[in-house]
Amino acid sequence: MVKDFEIVNDTNIWEFANIYKYEIGNDCNIGSYVEIQNGVKIGDRVAISSHSFICSLVEVEDDVFVGHGVMTINEITHLK
Repeated sequence: MVKDFEIVNDTNIWEFANIYKYEIGNDCNIGSYVEIQNGVKIGDRVAISSHSFICSLVEVEDDVFVGHGVMTINEITHLK
């Protein structure tokens, strides 16, 4: 399920991802069973592995790798 989104070039979103209102940069890879909540910003060349959870209002900066099963919280708003 993908809702209210903006995707730029060469980005892959794999099956069973739940992604709500967000912005995503160039050359990204979003794995299966990932949930990305409202207001998330994802930079360029970001990889988010399967079964990860990115909560509302988090910004994932350029060139970040988010490993399998990572869960963010609202108190940490930037992943570098």
